[in-house]
Amino acid sequence: MELSDISELFKSIKRIYPLFVIPRENRSEARDMLHAWHECLGSVSVEVARENLRRYALDPDNKYPPHPGALAKPLDKRSGADHYHDHMRQSGLDTLAEYDRMQERAVGPTPEQRERILRALHKSS
Repeated sequence: MELSDISELFKSIKRIYPLFVIPRENRSEARDMLHAWHECLGSVSVEVARENLRRYALDPDNKYPPHPGALAKPLDKRSGADHYHDHMRQSGLDTLAEYDRMQERAVGPTPEQRERILRALHKSS
């Protein structure tokens, strides 16, 4: 991504988030901000940054302008529901595997323990 792309991205952010401050009075401060964002987003494609901005803006929890890292995330074509179901499936598989391990390691009571339990049951009856 070029510096001019970052500048256009700033304008898009400003249109969506009026609180986003692009320094106007101090050109040095504006240039520093532009270079700082370019340092973070230079290797990110314009398309990825724009799509991440769109997704960021669509989330009602995002009341404030994004930071560069929010726009640099690689795009994931899968939905949140897909991730949730994958997580739940894996969690179920892990639980079943743990049950199998517990069953393999389980041992029954010794004959002495059985005898003690039977005596205790007969005494209480």
